[in-house]
Amino acid sequence: MIHHVRHRGWPAPASPSALPEPAEAARGITMTDRAVLRHGVPIVPVSGEIHYSRLPRERWGERLRQMRANGVTVASAYVLWLHHSPERGVAHFDGARDVAAFIDECAAAGLEVVLRIGPWAHGEARNGGFPDWVADADVAHRSDDPRYLELVRAWFAQLAGNLDGRAQPGGPVIAIQLENELYDRPGHLLTLKRMAQGGRDGGAAVDSDRVGRRAAPARRGHAVVRRLRRRLLGRPRRRLGSVVPRALLPVAHLGRPGCRCGRAGIAGVRRRRLGTCEA
Repeated sequence: MIHHVRHRGWPAPASPSALPEPAEAARGITMTDRAVLRHGVPIVPVSGEIHYSRLPRERWGERLRQMRANGVTVASAYVLWLHHSPERGVAHFDGARDVAAFIDECAAAGLEVVLRIGPWAHGEARNGGFPDWVADADVAHRSDDPRYLELVRAWFAQLAGNLDGRAQPGGPVIAIQLENELYDRPGHLLTLKRMAQGGRDGGAAVDSDRVGRRAAPARRGHAVVRRLRRRLLGRPRRRLGSVVPRALLPVAHLGRPGCRCGRAGIAGVRRRRLGTCEA
């Protein structure tokens, strides 16, 4: 049986993405509403997870080479605050916790890197990756509470000291993920971005007005995703949380002091049903 395939062109030119900004573009990477491009040529990055702090350092090189041999082009890794900072003011980057050495190993294996620095990372880690002393702190976690931001600012400065410029455009780190599964606090994500860009001194490296203008394209991007999902899946419009049956969501629990389940994601619901949350 012969199948005839006809090419149908796009009805309109591609729309460039608002991000990354030209000064932040890593290794010629840009994006449109259709593709990721490197120096104008569409590419398909293939990412694989490897969590350096959960793997003996002497096995990093072997595992990274195996990933590259299997067609992976980008190593994605959580930086779990919990694994580095057992107490306030202390941060360890030795042994299997040396983020800079891990990035160098990735580059040697021919891999680019996406760092997922949290500060709340999930990653199936205790407290979502918060050290116990952070989880127990009297702050409004994952918010712009100045007391919380003070803790995060110090951690980002410690991490920047270890990275020593490796996360700058042009290096092997092509992207940074801030937070994880935080859907309703775009302002907090912008705050984290400014802090992460502040480098060693933890100050804001980006003009707040310029950063604020990024909120509108981000909202438009979410609307595009929702429309695309409805078109492909034929599902009625609904909130992301509605994929979990409402009966499983103990809503009153979400605002309870001491809750370490994070947001109302699948994993958080599972922990609450198993009774492992301490709230």
